[in-house]
Amino acid sequence: ESLRDIPEMTTCRAGLEHVLGEDLAGLGQAVGDLAREFVVQPVEVQKRVAEALSVHLVPLIDRLRGGRRVVCGRCDERIWGGRMKCRECPGYDLCEGCYEKRGEFHGEHEVPAPRST
Repeated sequence: ESLRDIPEMTTCRAGLEHVLGEDLAGLGQAVGDLAREFVVQPVEVQKRVAEALSVHLVPLIDRLRGGRRVVCGRCDERIWGGRMKCRECPGYDLCEGCYEKRGEFHGEHEVPAPRST
């Protein structure tokens, strides 16, 4: 399902589709419009919108990050929230969940507090 299939989201669709194309100009406005329209929808519509957007937002996030996907060095899952980098191990990042348990498996190195990705 795409946003075109969800009539409740017609107001923000054009701006969001423009941004999800190749032109990132207007991203802030499009996301703001989407959020304002999204929050007033029933939960079932919000679920449909979230599922439709997930197909498009993951590639957009990758593009904004320069195509780089950051993966946790412990659980091997993609890091979406806070990201912690070991000061001694190049390329060793931890997700928030694994950071809490870092002493069990990476205690010998300093891993500073979370920083947003």
